Amino acid sequence: MPNCSGVANSIGRTAIELHSTSSITAATLVTAGELAVQGDPIDPAAPPPQLTLSTQAMIGAPGVADPYAGRLTHGYLTAAMPLTVCSATTIYSGNCAINGRDGLTITTGQTVDLLPGTYWIKGGDLTAESGGVLKCSACDNAAGAGVTIILIDGAVSIAPDATIELNAPNSGAFAGFLIIQASAARSVIGGSGSTLSGLIYLPNASLRFHGSPTNTGPRCLLLVVGRVDVDAPSSLESAGCGSAGIANLPTIATVALAE
Repeated sequence: MPNCSGVANSIGRTAIELHSTSSITAATLVTAGELAVQGDPIDPAAPPPQLTLSTQAMIGAPGVADPYAGRLTHGYLTAAMPLTVCSATTIYSGNCAINGRDGLTITTGQTVDLLPGTYWIKGGDLTAESGGVLKCSACDNAAGAGVTIILIDGAVSIAPDATIELNAPNSGAFAGFLIIQASAARSVIGGSGSTLSGLIYLPNASLRFHGSPTNTGPRCLLLVVGRVDVDAPSSLESAGCGSAGIANLPTIATVALAE
């Protein structure tokens, strides 16, 4: 993520930690706690070879505020949910709600095609089983037609060999948002053939993630999560986020005083 900064507001000694053969390329890393490799905190002034940073990492830094916290509340997301129920077919109509404990499940070998729009899932999870495909054939990342998926109570569970091909819309109430999860449930977003474009917003959840931004149109893939574990080669990108509809990115200070 050479154009992005990684930030952790945790004050722990392993607020940002690299395991095994992990490495990070980033603009910089910022944390209120410490930066560690294999459990041992490092000196940002003498970084190990696993870190390739444009600007020296900062520890003991002020926390970075979530600019969406005041708007994307559980109450707001619930109140915005439409009465229209999504049709239960392999092609979903958009701007509708999926109600019930089963949520939206893409079974093994199944393909579910979403039309551009916003989808609310209440009472269940978004699940893609092994070999499942979730896509939006009518979406166009370059033109700005896309989807937003909002999970009111549930989580996301994407199998490693499932395929997700989605991009967020660049206009409307949820411009730039691809997945919003209001609950604190643990989620998994992965898939070797997956491409994603937009902001994945899970501020209360733990996320196991791997993915890459869509290559066509503006390149934008960002995470705002309670905790994230990256478990496979992945890339994040912010250069195209303005064109993708995200106008209010978190502000990251580049100077901090630490003892």
